[in-house]
Amino acid sequence: PNISDIEFKDAANGLIIAGRSQQINAIFGTSDGGESWDVRKEFDSEFWLNKIVHITGTTWIGGRGSNNPNTAELFRSDDDGATWTSIIDLATLGSGRLIDLEFTSAMRGYVLDRIYDVSEDTYYGQVWRTDDGGSTWTSERLMNGGDPNGLGMYDANRGIVAASGGVLITTSGGGSPVFVTGVENDGGCRDEHSLGGVGAGGGTGCGTSNLPEATSISLSQNYPNPVRGNTTLAFSISESTPVTLEVYDILGRRVETLLANEWRGAGEYTVNFDATTLAAGGYFYRLRAGKQVVTRQMVVLK
Repeated sequence: PNISDIEFKDAANGLIIAGRSQQINAIFGTSDGGESWDVRKEFDSEFWLNKIVHITGTTWIGGRGSNNPNTAELFRSDDDGATWTSIIDLATLGSGRLIDLEFTSAMRGYVLDRIYDVSEDTYYGQVWRTDDGGSTWTSERLMNGGDPNGLGMYDANRGIVAASGGVLITTSGGGSPVFVTGVENDGGCRDEHSLGGVGAGGGTGCGTSNLPEATSISLSQNYPNPVRGNTTLAFSISESTPVTLEVYDILGRRVETLLANEWRGAGEYTVNFDATTLAAGGYFYRLRAGKQVVTRQMVVLK
């Protein structure tokens, strides 16, 4: 079977989750540093285990159904894997397929899922958070930051999501859900943003985990900014490709589509945007050209 993840609480005691579709899917444990292993729990052959986390005496595992992609079931053990309790399938709350799982304490945990948006014809991620050991959960959609691949937490409030297309979605606590790509700000470093209700506390600053800058497209800061009335959005692409340019509010809701999968040749372009119908506040405009995505922020004043 394929080994999905491994976790040791100390030098002697560890767990492995392994499995293969149509075959055994199980948790294996060792008490002698890996010299011998025994099966701690078996699962249905259609349930894929893909993440294990041990934190302060509690072990969590997460998995997804192979035939039902919208499965994000969590199990917890308080006795080093000897017995397991099903806590929740987040799909019952509207989640997609479980991608990753992190707990920063016995009470606070995060789950990253992957779900397909038929209307957008694209995948996006959600981060689910619990502050009471899995009893209740809240979620935050990561706008359209690409196909999510993994979640890592620096601490209880700060973390990062990696997604396709060179997208990093970072948290720095408090604020609005924003994703960032390989585009630098005027200070020469990548901005860190929060995931709204998912992260709390902390401040904003420049990210330290930079991705290579996207070379096929660029999106300039709108001018003027802040906006009172009309503003100009400028971008460039290095090759012919369909282009989509959209504006979102701070909750990730699309409020305007300026270009909808329109074919553009290599070159520089400007688009006029009339913001007079928008309420005052922060907004984000996103350029998608081929598989590349770039997002910037603007402020509307009244």
